[in-house]
Amino acid sequence: MATLAEALTLSAPKVQIDGQTIKIIPGSVERDIPGERKVRAVSVGGDAVDMVVGLNVEELKAKVKFSVAHTAEMLRLVETVADKANKGVPVTIKIIEPTKQLSYEQMFLTSKPSAKYEAEGSIDLEFEGKYVP
Repeated sequence: MATLAEALTLSAPKVQIDGQTIKIIPGSVERDIPGERKVRAVSVGGDAVDMVVGLNVEELKAKVKFSVAHTAEMLRLVETVADKANKGVPVTIKIIEPTKQLSYEQMFLTSKPSAKYEAEGSIDLEFEGKYVP
């Protein structure tokens, strides 16, 4: 039987970039589960068949997306992360859920963030890099 923490829908995990906790917009965190597998049937003679699986290593790249409110604090953070990516300097991202912690290394900002000036403005961020199981 699942515990309450395991059964709750997750809408606002804690997100950290290089150890700094980020103020995210609830419901905006999205992550891909890396890996793409190809399954084939192979014959072992007669009508006997076995399955083999191949892992496409190009698809082991992890993707993490989330949005932050357009505040002066978050805009400075976005500008810093974008500057690092432009210089080839990766960041570390952690997604902390009630029952586990997910770590991502060598993450680079891949989106071109747009900071819209409005009352409820937000900035969307997309990163790609390496998931560390």
